Amino acid sequence: MILIGGSGSSGSTMLIRKLNNHPDIFGGGEISFFNKERLFEDWQKNKLKILPYLPYFTTSGWYVYRRSMLTREEYGWNKKEVKNLLKQSNSIVEFSKHYFKRGLDRKNAKIWIEKTPSNAYSFKYFLEQFPEGKVIHITRNPIDSVASMYEKGVPIFYSVGAWLYNNAAALVCENSKRYLRVRYEDIVDNPEIEFKKLLDFIKIENKGLNLSTKEKKEVKDIESWKNSPDGEISKSSMGRFYKLPVEIQKEIYTALHCIQISKKHISDKNFKYSDFDSISKKLGYETKLEPDLTFKGKIKKELKIHKLERSIKMYYTGGNNFPIQLKK
Repeated sequence: MILIGGSGSSGSTMLIRKLNNHPDIFGGGEISFFNKERLFEDWQKNKLKILPYLPYFTTSGWYVYRRSMLTREEYGWNKKEVKNLLKQSNSIVEFSKHYFKRGLDRKNAKIWIEKTPSNAYSFKYFLEQFPEGKVIHITRNPIDSVASMYEKGVPIFYSVGAWLYNNAAALVCENSKRYLRVRYEDIVDNPEIEFKKLLDFIKIENKGLNLSTKEKKEVKDIESWKNSPDGEISKSSMGRFYKLPVEIQKEIYTALHCIQISKKHISDKNFKYSDFDSISKKLGYETKLEPDLTFKGKIKKELKIHKLERSIKMYYTGGNNFPIQLKK
């Protein structure tokens, strides 16, 4: 039982598609389930709130994820069956054991892996409550990751917040023996070496994993955000940031420098790293670009807009602990 998490546009879809080629691994599409921290904090109180798809049951990280997609075809459950399983399960561990069994049995696999980037929110809880569970933190150069999200239609401010928050959340578990950090760039440069490390970490024999072919079709509809993550691993997406207009480059880099995770979230979540400099240094990424402070006013305005939008989305939660603030 393994979770993959990290910032969006960091290569998690490519990673799960390749791993799913292995005959002993089952990995389906994103179910946006393990990113709901409250399921770990109080399972009995919150477990049935996942069903109606109502706006009040959300994540509490950067993005407000409202839904869980537990009825995806490849997992083999319909809504009525999921509801009954939730009612009967006394813990998130018990629920997961039965829920993933259908996918495992269908493929005759031994290990399930679930990839939703915002799984990073709950890495800590997952390792605490799943004694045999492991987490894989996939990272990517921040400027390329944000550039990729921007090209997919995600506003720069939101993309920067996702990169900061998701990586900070994942790094809470960096000292655990059941945590593994992999870099997208290393996978692209040396796929055989990096996937051997992954399989060694998973503790599964390196057999039947062909990195040069497309994914077998046991699993349908793993999101690709307009990319082709099931094809050859190539360097075509490297340096994506520098393919953008100069003005967009400046705005991205300035946003990375101008915001940080809020002090309350740092305290509540025990984050060790809270801004671009500390996180990128820890992850081994260095950039020497200078921020253009003429964009700071725009970033401040976007912060206010997102704060208002978030307060509306989270109205029914009874609070809105905003996770991002401007650096002073």
